[in-house]
Amino acid sequence: MALDYVARGLILALLIATVTRLARRLRGHARELQGVARELAAARDRCGRLGVAMAAKDAHILELAEVAFRERAVWERHGRLNGRHTSLFHHSKDGIAYTARDGRLLETNAAFAAITGRPLHELLTGLTYQDLTPAEYHAQEDIDVRGVLTTGEPIRYEKEYARPDGTRVPVDLTVFAVPVVDGEPGVLAAVVRDLTATRAAEAVRAVLVADLERSNADLERFAYAAGHDLQEPLRVVAGFADLLRSRCEGTLPEKAAGYLARIVDGTVRMQAMIRALLDFSLVTAKLAEPTPVALGDALADALVNLGPAIELAGADVAVVGPLPTILGDRTALTLLLQNLVGNAVKYRDLARAPEVRIGADPLPGGGWTLRVADNGRGIEPKYAARVFEMFARVPQPMNDTARGTGLGLALATRAAERHGGRIRLESTLGVGSTFFVDLPKSEDSPCV
Repeated sequence: MALDYVARGLILALLIATVTRLARRLRGHARELQGVARELAAARDRCGRLGVAMAAKDAHILELAEVAFRERAVWERHGRLNGRHTSLFHHSKDGIAYTARDGRLLETNAAFAAITGRPLHELLTGLTYQDLTPAEYHAQEDIDVRGVLTTGEPIRYEKEYARPDGTRVPVDLTVFAVPVVDGEPGVLAAVVRDLTATRAAEAVRAVLVADLERSNADLERFAYAAGHDLQEPLRVVAGFADLLRSRCEGTLPEKAAGYLARIVDGTVRMQAMIRALLDFSLVTAKLAEPTPVALGDALADALVNLGPAIELAGADVAVVGPLPTILGDRTALTLLLQNLVGNAVKYRDLARAPEVRIGADPLPGGGWTLRVADNGRGIEPKYAARVFEMFARVPQPMNDTARGTGLGLALATRAAERHGGRIRLESTLGVGSTFFVDLPKSEDSPCV
């Protein structure tokens, strides 16, 4: 029994000693943990103060990060082209490029790479659109791009890209902003068209136009000179034929007299055609410097020239209302009116006295419409366009001896066109015709 008490006492003493050691060890660990906690608190305090100082010092970095985040959101929304537009983006013959606000290229297609002469992977290494553009375009392009970002309105302009090999490529750009969901401008999109072929074609066209103008000028000078030179021998032929007819009247056989009459008639017609060609050449050539022309005065000149024909036909020619004053070439406008009135007198209805009425009406958009109306034989609708062609002729009554040169209405048409206008016709067979000359007021037309 005594032995049991001793054993229990030893076990109890051992337990007390073990607990005491553990307690001392735990107190040591607690002191260490308190030290670590104090150090952590101090470090946290120092980090907090440092974070506040850094945030206050570098606030603009946070703003840039926010902008970059928004640009990334825009690009993820709009730049990663959806399935419907991927094919268009990659296979377009025009270059397509997306740029950030600072000008960095975000995405381009193969056509854009070909235009700029750089591989796709190089374009997306931080290059900006200004890195691809000669310096002389930078200032204006910055203004244009800022305008797009500010207003959201697209803009179109031309510039050049500088290729790595030193060559330049003329391009046409359409730039527009891709909006963020909240409506603010985001990245920029540009559609770029290579103008190299267009510029080359324009250069060729300019050379061809210059050659054509020079050739036309030579032909006009030749036609005018030839017309003058041809008139002299015709006058000689007509003069001697008329002299022969007067000297030998009554003594020539009937057949010979008929031949002589044909000679005189042919020379008169040839002289009329040469005069018409000279007039046509005059109107076709470059017009004189536009000056104010009172159409009433131009008509008076035309009626003086037509005086014998009007008197022979017994025609009643009158002006209805006042005629305006326009800027133009007085000679060309006189020939225009002379041929329209002369056409009405020449191709009159032989069954009634000819009447010709000339007037003018204002056009809604500015300018004037001249009208020359007659009570002649009229023109069939199927010939309405043909009568304005050079040397065109339409069927005439068997008893009609009127003969034209085939140039009168063509000359009037050309005179109207040289003044920015056009001629149109309204006609009823057996009732009469009205010719309208529209002379609109515009930069290309000298009407006032």
